[in-house]
Amino acid sequence: MVSGATQQRFEEGAKRRAEMLRLVQEGVPIQQAWRDVGWKAEGSYRKARATHPQWAALVTEAASRHRKVAAAPGQRYEALSHSDWSKLFCHRSHLAHQVEIADALDRTEPGELTLFNLWPGAGKSSVVVDWVTRKLAEDPDHRIMYVSESSKLVGDFVSQIQKRLTAQSFVEAPGGEMLGFDLLVGVYGPFYEPGQERRSKRPWGSSEFTVARSVRDEKDPSVAAYAISSVAYGSRADTLIVDDVQSQRSLSQTEKVLKTLRTTYFNRGTPARPLRIFVIGTRIGRGDIYEALVDEGIVDHKVELSATVFDSVRGRFVPRSPASWLLGNPKFDLSSMSADEMMEAALVVMDRQRRRVGEEAWWANYEQAPVTVALSTFGEALDGCLDSERRFGKLELVGVA
Repeated sequence: MVSGATQQRFEEGAKRRAEMLRLVQEGVPIQQAWRDVGWKAEGSYRKARATHPQWAALVTEAASRHRKVAAAPGQRYEALSHSDWSKLFCHRSHLAHQVEIADALDRTEPGELTLFNLWPGAGKSSVVVDWVTRKLAEDPDHRIMYVSESSKLVGDFVSQIQKRLTAQSFVEAPGGEMLGFDLLVGVYGPFYEPGQERRSKRPWGSSEFTVARSVRDEKDPSVAAYAISSVAYGSRADTLIVDDVQSQRSLSQTEKVLKTLRTTYFNRGTPARPLRIFVIGTRIGRGDIYEALVDEGIVDHKVELSATVFDSVRGRFVPRSPASWLLGNPKFDLSSMSADEMMEAALVVMDRQRRRVGEEAWWANYEQAPVTVALSTFGEALDGCLDSERRFGKLELVGVA
């Protein structure tokens, strides 16, 4: 039974967290907000973030929306966080889980492989496009290879980056203003010069291109993109991005996909410049390529984020990132919604999507745990005892000897 003093501390902490979130949503800086709610030291705020990750994510998202990032003459932008750099040059405010993706991208060293598994609609591909844009801007000699299952995804990836680098695309701001990429080109460009294909043999095509500022002697393009089923030529790369390389229709071909990755793409580095590899996607089912990579023991880092986290106050699983369920929907104006309003709206959208896709797809695609409750057996429960990080349906076994 919980004592009265413990209950009082619990309620006081909940009130402070709610008040701090409200202040940050109104534009109060985080450093001031935790003082305003009565925390005497930053350590108390940090402890609250660690104990309540869902609340921490909401604070991060609210702070990012209000933080002003501006260009200035002579300013150097290398020290900007990925979120602030993307806001300034790509007009996109990253949500908390997207910041985690970007941080993991930056932490991956040459020669390492990082696996990212996230739910559909988490915006993982958008973060990758922002990361590639920044990499080419700050290091025009960097070589990136991109692989996906669909030739359409490959074409969209290359086209989106090229349009940014030539200031031919626009992003609609919350107020309806159309924002371009002139600042990106002005600070870091030019990325493309008319006729560069003929004069300097720097290609600028639909599947590969080289930025104009590259001074490498090698013929390898800045970006080369392939569908996994296509013929890939023998160019080298510094970073390999494997994005949504498997779907439900190719689930039975995991062994073939793995062999293609290992023999055609994972060997694109050199001893002097080891290949950095990012494998990004949504779990498809048992035996998919993501499970195979882990089983092969070649994954150095893993970022696995389910669509939900448990909210002890509501007594149920709630969206990890409420904003990600509402962005782009004209019915919702996130700038005018409180945290509770955003959460309640996201719960409705999320629950509707869960009913629509069904339990099997929900657990595989959204919870990154591709076994349904109906398939959870005693044998699988025992298997879960041996690996406390695995989740099977609604069954979670932690610390069972």
